[in-house]
Amino acid sequence: MREIATLQPSFDPGASRRIGLVSLASDEVSSDEIRAVLAAPGLAIHETRIANSDIITPESLLAMAEGLTESASRLPGAVPYDAIGYLCTSASMLIGADGVAARVRAACPGAAVTNPMEAGLAACRALGAARIALATPYVAEVTDGIAAAFEAGGLEVVRAASFFVNSDTRVARISAEALGEAVAGLAGGVDAVFLSCTALRTVHHVAAIEDRAGVPLVTSNQAVAWRLARLAEVTPAPGAWGVLWSRG
Repeated sequence: MREIATLQPSFDPGASRRIGLVSLASDEVSSDEIRAVLAAPGLAIHETRIANSDIITPESLLAMAEGLTESASRLPGAVPYDAIGYLCTSASMLIGADGVAARVRAACPGAAVTNPMEAGLAACRALGAARIALATPYVAEVTDGIAAAFEAGGLEVVRAASFFVNSDTRVARISAEALGEAVAGLAGGVDAVFLSCTALRTVHHVAAIEDRAGVPLVTSNQAVAWRLARLAEVTPAPGAWGVLWSRG
């Protein structure tokens, strides 16, 4: 065997902040959008996936509860996390913020945990938005559940509308133009519009849609990125991410 010289390593502490993401197996959008917003020196973002059905029904969403702890356990576990986000709005509504947090912390003790439903409520409150409109891609039963969750959180849902697209793959193909038109059509007489679903491509279009609609826009991915940034005490990357970042 040939002689192999010994190299002398030196070590640094690595990332100063760590965020974990639990995204859906079918999701093509959310983690990329959150990474775009939260690109910051010294921040590491690690991701794991949870098995899910591409077809969105209350039953398929609630079924993810059983896999949350196992999925979170597949995040790199040698270091603690400042914050972890579970990236499904509608499943979070059904499982509940406490249920999501308990299941994630069973694998990652001590981490702050958020989800798009909890983050969306926090974002609307930070904006002082008491009266909101809701836009979703979901079936009526799921959309009604999201509206009820906002109302249980103390907000008034003035109106709600849906694209009625029940596949994550198809939701990810809804155009920015369609999203902008939907928000503009819902914006009258409300303090903000919430655009629900992590499968929707939103964060790069928030500012343009707000300009068109004339009201603040909160989206699932934008809200989670905003909440994770505050929980982990990181500064977002420069970008037109919406008035939430300047007011909230």
